Formats: sequence, C-alpha cells, structure tokens
Amino acid sequence: MAGGWLWLVYWHYNINTPAAENGILRCPFMRITSYPCPSCGSTHAVLHLLKLEWKAAIMANPFGYIIALAMLGVPLIMAFDAFTRRETLYRLYCKAEIVMKQRKTAVVLIFVTIINWAWNLYKYSL
Repeated sequence: MAGGWLWLVYWHYNINTPAAENGILRCPFMRITSYPCPSCGSTHAVLHLLKLEWKAAIMANPFGYIIALAMLGVPLIMAFDAFTRRETLYRLYCKAEIVMKQRKTAVVLIFVTIINWAWNLYKYSL
C-alpha cells in the first residue's frame, strides 16, 4: 500500500519531466508495445477520486475505484489489527484467496479484466 501512495506522490511531482509524454507518464507496457494495459489510467482514476471527480475517474479506468478502496481500506484494517492485536487483514486475504481460486470466480475476473482492457484500447484509439 505504501508503494501505491508513494507512486501517487512521485507521479504528481514528476508530471512535467522528460519521462512524461504530453504531461502523462506512460506505463512500461505501453512504452514497449504502444498499447495500453488493462490498468492504464488507474493512477489518473485514483487522482480524480481524490478530487471527488467521479465521472472522470470512471472514464480514466474503472479499476481505479477498486484500487482507491484498497488504498484506503487496507491501511485502516492494518491499524485496527495493530491496536487490537488481531489478524483481520490476514483472514480477509485467506478468504479472498479461496474465493479467487474457484473456477467461476476466476473466469468472471478474467472476463472483467478483458472488458476493461477492451475499454482502454478503445479509449486510447480515439
């Protein structure tokens, strides 16, 4: 989680560097292939959410909502676990792992990722 927050700070302060193209840092996948990956736009989406720009966030990348929720929720659960000496986050992780290993869940998640990737390919082709 700390890495996600550090990336947002880095991105915010380095937007006008030579690594940025038209003010936007490009992901390594896009730099190599010139095609967006399924998560391209997630940084923009999280930044839009921080500014309460809901429509802009979903247009940037719908996965941004999931990432923002994790970036807010995981540190809170970690703090809760630290103060109460519980293993809530670990138990949630174990339950999520069991659910995601189920074939039906995996198929749905792969399908959603492909749909999101198609959206990104369409959006970046405009």
